[in-house]
Amino acid sequence: MPDVGLLTPGADLAPGSPTAVTDDVAVLRAMLRAEAAWVRVVVRHRAAGPGSAPNPAPDPDVDPDSDADTDPGATAAEIDAVEIDAVVERLAGADDDALALATRLAHAGAAGGNPVIPLVAALREAVGPRLAPVVHAGLTSQDVLDTALVLVLRDAADGAVADLDRAAEAAARLATEHRDRPALARTLAQAAVPTTLGARFAGWLQGILAARAFLAAVSDALPLSYGGAAGELSGVLEVSDMAGLSGATQPSGGAGQSEGAGPLEGSRQSEGAGRSERAEQSGGAIRPEDVGWAERSGPSESARLSEEAGVSGSADGSRSADGAVSADGHGSARPAFDLVEAWGAELGLPVGPAPWHVTRTPVVRVSSALAETCVTLGKVANDVLQAVRPGVDELREPAAPGRGTSSAMAHKRNPVLSVLVRRSAIAAPHLAAQLLTAAALAVDERSDGAWHAEWPALQQLARHAVGSAHAAAELLEGLEVDAEAVARNLHEGLPDAGPVPDVGPALDVGAASDAEPAHDVGAASAVVDRVLRQYAEQTRQDA
Repeated sequence: MPDVGLLTPGADLAPGSPTAVTDDVAVLRAMLRAEAAWVRVVVRHRAAGPGSAPNPAPDPDVDPDSDADTDPGATAAEIDAVEIDAVVERLAGADDDALALATRLAHAGAAGGNPVIPLVAALREAVGPRLAPVVHAGLTSQDVLDTALVLVLRDAADGAVADLDRAAEAAARLATEHRDRPALARTLAQAAVPTTLGARFAGWLQGILAARAFLAAVSDALPLSYGGAAGELSGVLEVSDMAGLSGATQPSGGAGQSEGAGPLEGSRQSEGAGRSERAEQSGGAIRPEDVGWAERSGPSESARLSEEAGVSGSADGSRSADGAVSADGHGSARPAFDLVEAWGAELGLPVGPAPWHVTRTPVVRVSSALAETCVTLGKVANDVLQAVRPGVDELREPAAPGRGTSSAMAHKRNPVLSVLVRRSAIAAPHLAAQLLTAAALAVDERSDGAWHAEWPALQQLARHAVGSAHAAAELLEGLEVDAEAVARNLHEGLPDAGPVPDVGPALDVGAASDAEPAHDVGAASAVVDRVLRQYAEQTRQDA
């Protein structure tokens, strides 16, 4: 039976749950997206090769199971693109079919140590003899699985960033409304000095802004994984030679977009450039190129890389006349990089200058960003959990039918949103540590066990980040402030600090105090203003 997240409430895998983008069906569909995109790239370049002729429509006598439904005048590449996309839809378009296939692959994957091997066999069988030789040609399992996990992580990061934006907006509103409200500051669990409630909320906001900027930038820069058997691209070179590659590197319709885009690709096809632009504007501190492992690479980048390597090729991908022909006859490496660049554009992923099979910088960076999201929101949850305790009573979580109930104590209203956010904050560092340890143990050209240890940790860490961001957004949007309790705790904790101010209604969910604070709160209000200016600037840049 499938894992539905029974033991991770708030990060469950039920259909429609924000965290369902990280489940096994999502990983399966991402693997199929990667494989289908590679087939489209190869057949497109094969059709564009010198001396190529349009292929006829699939012959039902040769390929009776063909799913293609194409225009009679369609090109060979268009026919093949429709065919591979139809097969992918048939295999995993419906949730029940996808779950059944993922279950079979989970069992069959034990034989080879990863789920890609049985997936390729199933896909080749499904497409029939005409396209089967193209499926996975020149690739290795790590190319596909790493790329699929990158696609899943980007979907997860999109959801988390959207909820972090909600959380930041709510925290900014709280900081504004309570900018000058005196409150008791506590250090080492003891009453310390007067501050303002707005300053505490501004501290939350500052952390959320930093986590959001880091996660968005790292996610935008997550690169395609490529390299073939041992990172040397020999298989891709063979494919490019057979395809008669002519240097046409971009999918039809421009970079990152294809007429033959698969049914499971969603909106990924054209977002590569947009992601880079957004990340450059987020927070002003981190841009994709600053992250350091991948930049958006087009045809000119492929040519530059090949020229720097001393393996120049002619525009049509033929062997150069200057003697740059390798001992095994492959000749120029440019056609291989052209294929890889086109694959990245098809999936909306940047392409780094070299494979990262055992240079796990992308995994290290994204695990750090996901963990930072969890622990940053954990600070918010910790403060709320302290403030809702009986005797403190300064804050209340938003109410909702059935939320916070107890099976044994009907009178309780448990702060369940904060509890679940804190749960993820506690779990995340250990998952990130597992990923860092795996990166530290990377060896040779493919790691024996360290790579495999990454997969579940990445999936669980992404799940916690998405779930905690969603819960934190809901928590902050409905957080209630008991102004009377805030004033009382300040007076009781620091009786010599000043009189108890007139706070108006006992439960204040938004009214700000216009009067000057009666306590010496230092520059707390100015701190709030500085953070709010940062938030306004970041919001303006992201617009």
